[in-house]
Amino acid sequence: MHNHFESYLNIKDLLQSYCPNTVLELGANRGENTANLLKASEELGYKLTVVSPEYPYWTELSDTNQLHIRRCRFEHVNLNWIYGVSYIELSSMDDESIDFCILDTDHNYWTLEKELIELKRVMSEGGIVAIHDTEEFSDRNGVQDLGYFSSVDSIGSYSIRENVLYPSDVKVSRIGVDYPIDKILAEKRPYPQAINDIVPEWTVVRETKESSGAVALLKVI
Repeated sequence: MHNHFESYLNIKDLLQSYCPNTVLELGANRGENTANLLKASEELGYKLTVVSPEYPYWTELSDTNQLHIRRCRFEHVNLNWIYGVSYIELSSMDDESIDFCILDTDHNYWTLEKELIELKRVMSEGGIVAIHDTEEFSDRNGVQDLGYFSSVDSIGSYSIRENVLYPSDVKVSRIGVDYPIDKILAEKRPYPQAINDIVPEWTVVRETKESSGAVALLKVI
């Protein structure tokens, strides 16, 4: 979602336009968008909550061509970081407690349906939900081979072909929640259809097909 922060969907412009007090990021991956959100919070004054089952990390090559994993930890006065699964953590949040949400998690109908059911309750009236990868998965569902609820701890070997890194012998750690792969695979409705099925009354305020696609929805009652 970080590619949409100042271009395409332009999350920063939406934040400046709607002036939220509370912002929720569901799915942080490596934390690129989190860093952008924290910087913007210093200007706009909102509090940021991040819910992600992944530990942010980056890879680096040593002088001896060894590949290393480096953990990333965010610390900021405006940040509350929760290591957890989106729809599980949403269930414990207060009604109408979030003004702005950025959603970039598991990219399948089963997960998005559960998230939107909770967000209908958690989002304040007039709140914004920005959803990533609506074009990339417009006619299908994404499934994480290693499980969305896992983080890469180490990479035993790798190859580089055409400037693309292909890791192997990957070790991961998990947060203790089983990945519901059977339920996800059984769901044949494509990822973004959950938007029309669960929140058909919400208004599209901005949409783009660029950079895998994204849409910003306004909660209306």
